Amino acid sequence: MLKKIMSRFATQPGEQLDTIERAKLPKGAYPFLTAEELIKPHARYIKVIKDDSEATKAYFETYYLPAIHRYAEIMQQRPHGAGEFAKNGGAIEVMIKRVAMALKLRKGLLLPQNEHPEEMSRKGPLWTYGVFAAALLKEMGGQLLSMQIIGFDQKHQEKGVWRGWYNSLNDCAYYKMKADLTISRSVAQTSSAMLLPMVLTKKGVQWLHDDINLIDCLLDQLMVGHKIEGNPIYTLIADASRAISEADLVLDNKKSIDSSLTVSTGEKIDLSTGEVTEDAIPQQPVSPVKKERPAEKPQQEAIEPIQTTLAAHEPKESTAPITTNDVTVKNFAQRVIADLESGKLTAKEAWILNNALHIKYPSTFNYYNNSPAELLNELEIHGHVIKKHDRDKSGAGRTIELKI
Repeated sequence: MLKKIMSRFATQPGEQLDTIERAKLPKGAYPFLTAEELIKPHARYIKVIKDDSEATKAYFETYYLPAIHRYAEIMQQRPHGAGEFAKNGGAIEVMIKRVAMALKLRKGLLLPQNEHPEEMSRKGPLWTYGVFAAALLKEMGGQLLSMQIIGFDQKHQEKGVWRGWYNSLNDCAYYKMKADLTISRSVAQTSSAMLLPMVLTKKGVQWLHDDINLIDCLLDQLMVGHKIEGNPIYTLIADASRAISEADLVLDNKKSIDSSLTVSTGEKIDLSTGEVTEDAIPQQPVSPVKKERPAEKPQQEAIEPIQTTLAAHEPKESTAPITTNDVTVKNFAQRVIADLESGKLTAKEAWILNNALHIKYPSTFNYYNNSPAELLNELEIHGHVIKKHDRDKSGAGRTIELKI
């Protein structure tokens, strides 16, 4: 049954055209791998996903596993962001861990909300699948658009951009990856929703449409809309994303997915930022109620770069800059400087030294963007990053040095 389901998606190794031996691939080239090869290193997580989905074997192989395979085949060995997953296969690893964490968190919530117990029981498996789909597809559009796969034939002739949703694995002999610097943030954020019918099975898409409220919440999350108050899917995926780095420890039962994970050194991990810090402020446990967003403030005019070091002063409580959608790669540094001058940031969160702006990562980045790793990646691509400093001796977080 599974072979029949997967025949629509994956090309088996024996069915591929003759390709160049992998050991003889040109520098910077990668072989096209099947979905099975790509997810094999993550077999442990696939089992966890199956168990926490609480789906029968038939349902898992009809709705869940084909979508994971399809994602892997399309994504190939793309990296993810600029952090610990900026490596071959990083995008797939992040997806699988995010899905696993999201399904664990989902087990602690009653979904759908505001329904009679009978309806919750009837629609519960569907909402679990909705959480799975949201975790699977998050950021996928931006990943595909910002890092292109360029296919080559056996004679090393470029065949153009390989797009996994309509190209097959045997169309090219190998590929190279190329960053596309022209993709806007708005396109990167909204394009994931377009991939829903290309990654999920037809039956999966039809099943999601059995509940229009679920579709509404799912699309709000995929398109980063923030339109639905109390969107439980948005909250779940946000918290699961923050817990990705701790996924291995969670699976080993060395940590639980809560608002503040205690580690062996006595430090804490603030899941609102993913940062290790001694004075992390515990956040409220995962809640289906979305926090009220502060009112947006008008974009401030660009200011001249500050040439001197900010005077040292006693740390004060930060009022936290207001996150708005008008923060871009071009104005990010100036926005941080403006918030420093107005007192919205303290000298522990950002400072100016040697004519460069130093910003704590990911905590301060998180004020301005829901995905600090994506913002840092774009800053690097556009040449704004001078240096990335490792965690300090206390392990209290990394610092990013930017041009001003």
